[in-house]
Amino acid sequence: MILPVLAWIGFFSMLSQVLLLRELLVSFEGNELSLGLVLAAWLIWTGIGSAVWGLVARKNAGRPLLAGLLAFSGLTFPLTVTAATVLPLIIEQTRGELAGPASMAYPFLLLFPLCLCVGGLFPAASSVLAGLISAPRAAGRVYLLEALGGGLAGVIASFLLTGISPLAVAVVLGFANLLLAGALITARRRLILIIVFVAGCPLLLRLASQVEDQALRSLWEGYQVIESLSSPYGKLALVQTEGASFVFHNRVMLFGAADEQAVEERIHYPLLEHPAPQKVLVLGGGSPSALGQVLKHRSVRRLDYLEADPALIALYQRRFSQEWGSLASDPRVRIHAIDARRFVRTSREKWDVVIVGLPPPRTVLMNRYYTVEFFEEASKVLSPGGIIALQLPGAENYISDDLARFLACIRKTLSTVFPRVIILPGPSVQFFAGGAVPDTLTTDPLVLMRRLKERELNALYVREYLIPFRLISGRVAEIDRRTRTAEQTPVNRDFTPIAYYLEFIIWGSIFGETYRALFAWLARAPYWLICLAAAASVFLPMLIGRLFRAKDLPSRAVEACVGVMGLTMLGLQVVLLLGFQSSYGFLYEQLGLLNGAFMFGMSLGAFFGLRMRCLPVVLPTLQLLTCGWLVAVYFGFKAAAATNSPLVPYLFFAGLALLTGLLGGGHFVVASAAWLANREAYRSLGAIYAVDLVGAAVGAIVVAAFLLPVFGYAAAAGVLAVMNLVAVGVFIFSGQTRTNTDQHGLL
Repeated sequence: MILPVLAWIGFFSMLSQVLLLRELLVSFEGNELSLGLVLAAWLIWTGIGSAVWGLVARKNAGRPLLAGLLAFSGLTFPLTVTAATVLPLIIEQTRGELAGPASMAYPFLLLFPLCLCVGGLFPAASSVLAGLISAPRAAGRVYLLEALGGGLAGVIASFLLTGISPLAVAVVLGFANLLLAGALITARRRLILIIVFVAGCPLLLRLASQVEDQALRSLWEGYQVIESLSSPYGKLALVQTEGASFVFHNRVMLFGAADEQAVEERIHYPLLEHPAPQKVLVLGGGSPSALGQVLKHRSVRRLDYLEADPALIALYQRRFSQEWGSLASDPRVRIHAIDARRFVRTSREKWDVVIVGLPPPRTVLMNRYYTVEFFEEASKVLSPGGIIALQLPGAENYISDDLARFLACIRKTLSTVFPRVIILPGPSVQFFAGGAVPDTLTTDPLVLMRRLKERELNALYVREYLIPFRLISGRVAEIDRRTRTAEQTPVNRDFTPIAYYLEFIIWGSIFGETYRALFAWLARAPYWLICLAAAASVFLPMLIGRLFRAKDLPSRAVEACVGVMGLTMLGLQVVLLLGFQSSYGFLYEQLGLLNGAFMFGMSLGAFFGLRMRCLPVVLPTLQLLTCGWLVAVYFGFKAAAATNSPLVPYLFFAGLALLTGLLGGGHFVVASAAWLANREAYRSLGAIYAVDLVGAAVGAIVVAAFLLPVFGYAAAAGVLAVMNLVAVGVFIFSGQTRTNTDQHGLL
């Protein structure tokens, strides 16, 4: 009975993690920083739970402890999912507004009860199994089966649970946990428990549906929810109030009736910048209203609209059938359900105007449309004299230093590709870029007014008397000066998403000078100092331990290796998740696949680790292999970005995740054997597991919130490599390479 339970523990843990990652990603409006924070919170609390319950497990609590933890986690999981769904209500977050930095602490409170129990499942299961086999074998086998179950859960989450209510899944899993706990206690009534499960699920699913409906109404209080659905890119909601319709994606408004001024300015100013636009490409933001504005320009012969999310196009077709139908039937209009990056990269067509109608780069998902790589791709589809247009948040009169640095970053990124860039000031700052061709890209209001009159545009907010006010020469000159003087401003790239971090600094400044100063200081920190601090964080604890407790130095060296490897593995996992988001954009759906592949890799690593001769040289060798793997992952990203095969997102990134997990799983099993060498038969396996989890938590936060956006993927890998090299040095310095551990496989 115990072996299937071990696999179930991994299955339950991974599926609950993926569901909560998805729900909290939506609650934080798609900000991928939440992924690092949620993973960190998960790992910290499970690490503490592993250590605490590991102490209890040493007293031979056995099956009763395991059953109790399964039961309590089954009860808390549906409650945690519900709380994650309504988190914006808890933190009093207004729709469309960013939550403050302090709100990022809520996942730590939210996940505490569930993760404390989940963390205890590993040492409790190890305790039960250790009564049957040796402690090192127990640790390795539990790790293997847990990882195998987790890998299966990840695949199921990606391919079978898309579009299914997360609360319904949580209720079924929680109920299964309760019955499994009962089966561990009593062996005679298992058939009855199976019958109870089959009979009880329909009732619980009905209850879950009612709770979810109530939560949805509470989240959209003041609105009538017309339709809510999940897609590979997140959650979509169509709501109405006072007859006006609004579409939200991950709680961020895509378009609404009150946004007509922004729509007109985003469309008409770019088209007025071109003397006679005939072919127009609109990337996202293509509400029926926006596309209709394009067709008001009589010179337009063809309009291509790209929307990555097919579910959004289907929503428009269902709910705006009249407006959408007239657009779809217009021979000039072509609608493409495809990722804009992929379309632009592979297209052989040329357009006069390319309009990026997407939100600003507040997330990695959006940042991919404001990078050098994207602008290079877009430049190849522009006809001679063609222009690309962007619209970003600005300020009517005063531009702060943080906003100026952000806008300067976008300008410098555009200037890297295009010979000429001009900026129109206002509450929404508009960038236009293209070649040095006569009659295009002008800030002369008379030229734009003449074109507006010639085209007889019937617009409400782009009118002859408003254009001179928008293009007052002093305002145009001021924003030009502010965005040119920031010489140290870096260029925004796919794998160095600095614009995302600069937006993060602006976000922090809204909530106080302390946050702004902290984020700004981190952005200016020299790379060598970061590497030095990373090395010191591994070496100094060992040096202090050498002075005060030399006898325990070998154990501390193994713990250092385990902690650094845990940090590296989760850092790499975050790199893979955000790298996937930068490259393809539909991470929401593939969270399960990537995390599941990682867990499958860990199970394979544990399997081989159990059969490996535990020579002292094995542990540092695996650590050194990890350094090489960090380099390989970076070049793998480069290769994937240049490949257009539709299988790459699934096979290539899943393969990287699997091989990453392979290293981590093998390392943990070998390290467990080294740590348990010359000890009593069973001594809190939860402690070494806790070290692994806490190291992983640090890696998730540091890589997601700091290293990746500020320094980029290559530099982040360099910091992780430095830590692993120092860990190898510490291991050798401790004398572990001369310690005789078990010379045979552990399986």
